[in-house]
Amino acid sequence: MLYIFATVFLPSLNEYQKKIKGKIKQTDTVKFNGEFHVDIDNIEKDAIIEALTKEKNGLTDILNQLEYFSACLVHGVADEEMVFSPIATTFCDFIEREHLLISIHRSKSDSSTNYYNNMLKLYKIWSHRIQESDIKKKQDSLNQKLSDLGVKDEVKPIGF
Repeated sequence: MLYIFATVFLPSLNEYQKKIKGKIKQTDTVKFNGEFHVDIDNIEKDAIIEALTKEKNGLTDILNQLEYFSACLVHGVADEEMVFSPIATTFCDFIEREHLLISIHRSKSDSSTNYYNNMLKLYKIWSHRIQESDIKKKQDSLNQKLSDLGVKDEVKPIGF
């Protein structure tokens, strides 16, 4: 799976980024809120133009590649935990950055054909694992700072 990610996804991503460079503002007019559903009628015109430009320049193909990749991991064809460390951050950052087109595609489908279910399931697993790891690192850092302060003797009042 790492080979597929490196030889299929990354080259496609690089080509896509070259194509859209200068064509879009990358303003993220629709902020990512952790959900992948959007009311198309309430999206600003600029955001729709940006999403259509990305779609025209290959984003849907990349999302479809990631859906296939994710299905293999989510359903145990490959070891998801082994693949996590080298690519999870890149994967999750990409999904968050391209959330608008994912949301538009999902909003156009009915519940029985919701697009990108495997990709979003893997995103949820990995993004939670990344958050957990970040929290543990912060916790370890705080524990180390507490430890560095040392244990101080308490002053006891007279007569107790």
